[in-house]
Amino acid sequence: MTAPLAAPQDVPEQLAFDGHSLVFVVRVGDVAVGGQFMDGAQSLNIGPCTAAEAAAFVEWFQSLLPKGTRMRFNSEEGVESGDMSHYWIPVGAQRDAVAEELLGHLEEVVDE
Repeated sequence: MTAPLAAPQDVPEQLAFDGHSLVFVVRVGDVAVGGQFMDGAQSLNIGPCTAAEAAAFVEWFQSLLPKGTRMRFNSEEGVESGDMSHYWIPVGAQRDAVAEELLGHLEEVVDE
């Protein structure tokens, strides 16, 4: 999930591994997205970021997964509102389609 580091001093302060989770920051083009991977739950949390930044990350991340792998998602707003539904990123979705899925989800779960 992170590029090999040339030297120990290249390790960003945000990068930490405790055996159960990995806190990371990756750059996808001009966008830096941070988050945490939790091995036991097989979950990846990113943010805070915009839908466009999240979509750039998702587009990149799914390219690392075996072809045809489905990605399920939720948001902090969804979880906090008690919505534990399964929201899915369409397999192979490009950045704009991913952003639409994320924004559609937020429209459903955020009270106005």
